[in-house]
Formats: sequence, structure tokens, C-alpha cells
Amino acid sequence: MKFAQEVKFAAQAFLSCTECPEVLIQLLAARGFQVYAVVRKHSGEEWIKQKLQGLGASQVFLAQADIRARLEEMDQPLPQLALDGVGGAATNQLVSALAKTADLVCFGVAGG
Repeated sequence: MKFAQEVKFAAQAFLSCTECPEVLIQLLAARGFQVYAVVRKHSGEEWIKQKLQGLGASQVFLAQADIRARLEEMDQPLPQLALDGVGGAATNQLVSALAKTADLVCFGVAGG
């Protein structure tokens, strides 16, 4: 409960997972977070982007994109929280796009 009280002040959150848990996007958006989802590139990416935005993600990035540069171009503050269910190189990418004092929560590893 203490963690939930601390992170409620973060305005932005990243969510990176193999199949972005839709319920997490909905919960974070309902709590007032600006949710940025990160998905892997594949043939159905446009459909997935539309689906995740429909659930509350304000922006959907492809895992290969330079997310930090894109946020800076959009004049958006860097996220204070990242939830990562992928691991590996995807985690490094999230960390490079976070604010200096941000929190990273890893809850799984999808890749080997």
C-alpha cells in the first residue's frame, strides 16, 4: 500500500510487456496516469496501437523507437514510473527514457 501511495504522484508511466496487460493500462489511466505503452514491432502493430489507445494509453511506442527523443520532441516530461514485463534490452530502453529519479518495477521476463 505504501508503494501505491508514493507512485500516485507520478504523472506518466511506461508499460512494457509482451502482451501489454490491458487491465494495467485501464487502471493506470483511471488513476490519472498518462500511460505510454511500448510494444514490439510486428505485422499487427497499427491494430494494437489503436486497441491500447482505446483502453487509455495516451501514446504507444514501438520497442525499436528512440522513446526518449520522441518524448522530448513532443515536449513531454520524462516518466517517473516504468512497469516492465519483458526484461533484457527492453528494460535498458525504458530506463534510458525515464526521469532521473524514476522508479522501475520489473514483474517478469518474456525473452531469453
